Amino acid sequence: EKSYDMAKKGQTTIEYGGYNASAEELHAAVLSALHAKKWTVSSAGNPIKAFIDDSQSPKLSISVYANKISIDTRGSKIGDTPYVPLNYLKHIDTQIRKELQRIGGNAPSKINIQITDTRTTVKEVK
Repeated sequence: EKSYDMAKKGQTTIEYGGYNASAEELHAAVLSALHAKKWTVSSAGNPIKAFIDDSQSPKLSISVYANKISIDTRGSKIGDTPYVPLNYLKHIDTQIRKELQRIGGNAPSKINIQITDTRTTVKEVK
């Protein structure tokens, strides 16, 4: 499945944009969305750290900027297998947009998604 392939390739960071909100408004909307979706927030700073304890173990580190967020999902696993929790992310994004409309009346523009390869290369120094 795509979620496993992305994790295997190191594509664990996904950026969502087009929120039409300041960093402060978006930060509040992200926290509200996580609460609404029953995530445990272990750090409410920037980045926001959140997780869910169930058969899937999604873990998120969400960096918040004006109009966009970047979500690093490293450490998310199903059993012992790394994965990118795409369905969870889709639901969080939808909830963030609802929260922005509720708290600020902002109408987020089109969804903009970018996937980033977070693998690191280690070179031996001689």
